[in-house]
Parts: sequence; structure tokens; C-alpha cells
Amino acid sequence: MMNTDPVPEADIELIKKFEDKSRKPVNGYIVDYFGSKININFASHLHPRDEVLDLPIPSDGIFHEFIEYLGTAFAIDTASGESITVIELGAGFGPWIVRSAIMSRKKDVKEITLVGVEADHQHFEWMKQHFNANDLTSTISSGLKIDLFNSAISETDKFLYFPEIGKDREDWGAAASSSTSNYDYRGLEVTLKKIPAIPINELLSKYKNVDLLHIDIQGSEFGVIQCGMDQLNEKARVMVIGTHSRKIEGDLLELLFHNKWILRNEKPCSFVFNQSARSLEGMTSVDGTQIWVNSRF
Repeated sequence: MMNTDPVPEADIELIKKFEDKSRKPVNGYIVDYFGSKININFASHLHPRDEVLDLPIPSDGIFHEFIEYLGTAFAIDTASGESITVIELGAGFGPWIVRSAIMSRKKDVKEITLVGVEADHQHFEWMKQHFNANDLTSTISSGLKIDLFNSAISETDKFLYFPEIGKDREDWGAAASSSTSNYDYRGLEVTLKKIPAIPINELLSKYKNVDLLHIDIQGSEFGVIQCGMDQLNEKARVMVIGTHSRKIEGDLLELLFHNKWILRNEKPCSFVFNQSARSLEGMTSVDGTQIWVNSRF
């Protein structure tokens, strides 16, 4: 059953604080509520036309649901001081780090650090294009630092295996894994390639603080977060986690509750039970999302 509870007015007002009221159509791009420009090639299989997006309730109608916008707005709005650091794992074309930069500039933040980790080479190239399209260049004078990694994120591995995707723009569900099976978690036959991976603790050690960690890594989220828990407890304020099975959601609830994190919002994933599925993640029909806040901050 779909959750039909009304969105709290306070959450809507929080999103509205970051609206780009001057946004207008741009040929070849989708312009979102915050004013970021998304190349229509990134969404040609979903929405192959120019458009200016309105308030994303219950979603933006293309990629992302309201809860992800809410978690990002909350993290940026509650950040204090003159610097913000945002990390996006399983970044794709980097929508959340780019939106975070645009929102942070609206707050007149002086120093912005954006970190994107993406395993697929084509999506990684799109991420660089996405930064350029939104006039985000890493320079000392701009106060912007950008670290992009064409790698998978891992628990401790330096290498993982990732499917070779023939039609990159049509598969946003591929996952890095230590498995060398010719079938992925969805049961799709794949050809694997060995790719570099960054252990979560190695990545986190590069940054003093993390205002927002956005993670969407197709079923590996619990293992990675569990492995990085000590540093996340110390450094991270807000996490927006894409969830890919009911078990993962329950495991995260237990792990983060015992580590003194507060569940601000959640939208459980939807699934269709299938006895022949290769994994619980393979049964998931609509991903879930959890927004967590570190009680230490």
C-alpha cells in the first residue's frame, strides 16, 4: 500500500526556502526546483524533453522523491559555520552534491567541499559534465573544492567487480560486488570488470567533518555504514540513505539507534516476494529512503 500521509507543512516550507524563483527553461536541460540544470541525455529513457520542475511532491516526476530533497535541504539548512562538506556515494551524475552546492551558495557559505564516488565510467563522465553545466569549478577563489572518484565505495576492499553496462543511461541499478558470478543481485546476466574501490574509512579520513552523506549503492549500504560507523559517529551530521531491502532497513534501524542517531524521516521500500529471486534486494520494486541525524551534533 502506498503511503498517502500528507507532507508536513514545515517540511514543505523548508524546501521552499531554497527555491530558485528566477529559474527558466534552458534548451537541452531539465531545470529543477533549486535551479540546477540536468542534461536531458541523462534522463532520455525517462523524460526526453526540456522542462522546468516545480515543487517535488511527491517526487520531481523523473528521478527523485520528496524525501531526498527534504534530507538535503535539512542538512544544508542546519549547517553552521562558513564551510559545508557533502559526500555522495553511488553518485551517478552527482545530482545531490550539485544541488547541495547551489543551496549552500544561497546561504552564502564561504567554503564548500563536494565529494562524489561513482563506479560506472559513463556516469562518472556525466558527473563531470553536470558540474560544468552548473558552473561549478574547483578553484581557491570560488571557495569550492571538488573531489570526484571513478571508483566503487567498499567496506575494506581495494577492488570490486562491476557490470559492463551496454546502455548506461538505461541502468541505474547496477551494483559493485566482491562476487564474480555471471548473474547480479537482480538475476540479470552480466559481464563483470574489475574496478578500483575506496574503503569507506579511507574516504572519511580525508575530511574533518561531513554535513551530509548521501548514499545509494544498491544493497551494500548497511555493510559500508557499519564499517564506517566510528568515523560517521564522530564526523557526520546527516545521512540520507537509499535502502534496497526490508532487511537492510531493519538492520540500519538497529545499528543507528544503538549508535545514538535519530531517524528524522523514512519511506520504506516496496517489494514483491518472489521465491525464485536471487536476493531480497532483487525483490525490491521501489527503493526506500531514510534520513538520519547524529544526536551528537
